Amino acid sequence: AAQLLGKPRVFPAAGSDGRAWSPVPRQGQGREWVRLRFAEPVEARAVTVYQSHNPGSLVEVRASPAGAEAWRTIWRGERYNHVPSRPPSDALTLDVGGAAGDAISSGDAISAPVQLLELQLDTTGWSDAFWSEIDAVQLTGVPLRGPLQGPLQRPLHGVGASSLPPAALHSTAAA
Repeated sequence: AAQLLGKPRVFPAAGSDGRAWSPVPRQGQGREWVRLRFAEPVEARAVTVYQSHNPGSLVEVRASPAGAEAWRTIWRGERYNHVPSRPPSDALTLDVGGAAGDAISSGDAISAPVQLLELQLDTTGWSDAFWSEIDAVQLTGVPLRGPLQGPLQRPLHGVGASSLPPAALHSTAAA
């Protein structure tokens, strides 16, 4: 999942590219996931997922408050990459907040500062001829200590439960 680190390198271009990330589906599994830990917790407002190849496999985003692994779904959607008119790449921005306690359509509000994200992809029907790729993930929110424009720490896990070495990611938080 090291390809998720940093600013988008492929998007807005489309097509399979080794600089973007894609899980390798496990036999008999219909979903795969990746977890990201951000350097600074924020009151989440939006998550932008830069999809650079066959966008539309993302079906759920879960968040965990800083200092905990208490996962809550903050966005849920339908797979749409079977639709022929879909764009070849896309920056899917998910509204996951607003003021603490605001209702989030498609998910649960999380009022605690977010530091961990989990992306779940529907990999049903993927093959050597069809898969999706994600170029980068951006968490936008209100930092606890003023404006933040800094790096993320690292993905916690790749597909399944394999851990990855530390690396720098890009994040944007807005006051």
